[in-house]
Amino acid sequence: MDSSVVVYDEQGNELLDGKTDEQGEFSFKAPARTNLNIVLKAPLGHLAEYKMAASEFIGQAHASETGSSEVEADTSAQGAAPSPHGRTTPEVPAADTVALSQQEIQALIDESLDRKLAPIVSLLAQQASRGPGVSQVVAGMGYILGLVGVALYVVSRCRKGL
Repeated sequence: MDSSVVVYDEQGNELLDGKTDEQGEFSFKAPARTNLNIVLKAPLGHLAEYKMAASEFIGQAHASETGSSEVEADTSAQGAAPSPHGRTTPEVPAADTVALSQQEIQALIDESLDRKLAPIVSLLAQQASRGPGVSQVVAGMGYILGLVGVALYVVSRCRKGL
């Protein structure tokens, strides 16, 4: 919820940006029927990307009717959607739907985290399979000798007190 979403074209130009709603959904009117890169910036620095092919648009472009090269996409949001930068996405009659549900956003985040955390998980697995090193064995023996020393001190103090 309330995560930043930025949509780029295939050349990397920012087309629009906005925020997910209370249900974690974000929908928008696609400015053109082209491959899109949708970037979700969630709290705590999480980042997920989804590359949407032009073939994934639902419906037909109205470019022939309007004489424009813009493709209209249906969204569930009403009116213009304000962006964090003060820009708005104008309302256009709908034909193509581009919407990400909370489950899709969660899947994108999970996939991104899995990909980024894979090297750390692999490193931890290697470390766990090696067993204790020399320094850990020496430290363990020092810990045991320290406990024996404390126990002998306590016994010695008890004998002097009796």
